[in-house]
Amino acid sequence: MKAHRRRAGTSLAELVLSLAILSCAAAFATPRLVGARDEYAVRAARDAAAALVDRARLLAQLRGSARLQIDPARSEIRVEAPIGSPVASPLRSATEWGAVISVAGSRPGMVSLDFDAHGLGRLANRTLRFRRGGREARLTLSTYGRVRRW
Repeated sequence: MKAHRRRAGTSLAELVLSLAILSCAAAFATPRLVGARDEYAVRAARDAAAALVDRARLLAQLRGSARLQIDPARSEIRVEAPIGSPVASPLRSATEWGAVISVAGSRPGMVSLDFDAHGLGRLANRTLRFRRGGREARLTLSTYGRVRRW
């Protein structure tokens, strides 16, 4: 009787077939991963901007007033004290997350939002839009300085 030897390893056809299946799965997963990364970036930029708004309101209550400076051209937001000096390092959403900031309903250029000693924003409603790729996150500031994320 002949003893059958067991073959070790895989054939070339099996390897090619498994690589073809893996490449098809990767082709379907890649757009979702890119979209998820963009979604994370715009949400992170929006949440950091909301934290700066909260910081400006608190600073206004402590020092009598504060100003939130938004520069859409540079995608930068910073908080200034009553004297006019920056209080914290500015939020640079384009360099940190790759997200671009735009302000709905405003003219091109810098947008200033002032807060009084009660932490109330003496401003019209403003919506900040953070965009990256096909994703967008918004931050709406009400007249009284309340923040709404959406």
